[in-house]
Amino acid sequence: KTCFQSPEVNLIKSLPSKIHLQCIYYSLACIVIYNMNPKILVYSTSKELIRLIEPLHGSKLYYALLRCLAEVPEERTLLYI
Repeated sequence: KTCFQSPEVNLIKSLPSKIHLQCIYYSLACIVIYNMNPKILVYSTSKELIRLIEPLHGSKLYYALLRCLAEVPEERTLLYI
């Protein structure tokens, strides 16, 4: 288990296991946030990660990361316009 995995991946107890494709979007957002602020290793929940990107509020990157960090995997999208 790492801070770069989505919450549902961290809950996996046995292999093989099925996960949603959008789990990768959560991981991608974590990697981007980590590159901007290495404190991500301490934080693990979506709400804490969103607090780390607050300085970007109003930017396209902020909203792209926000969509990737959605709590429900089906709501995660990777859209950067």
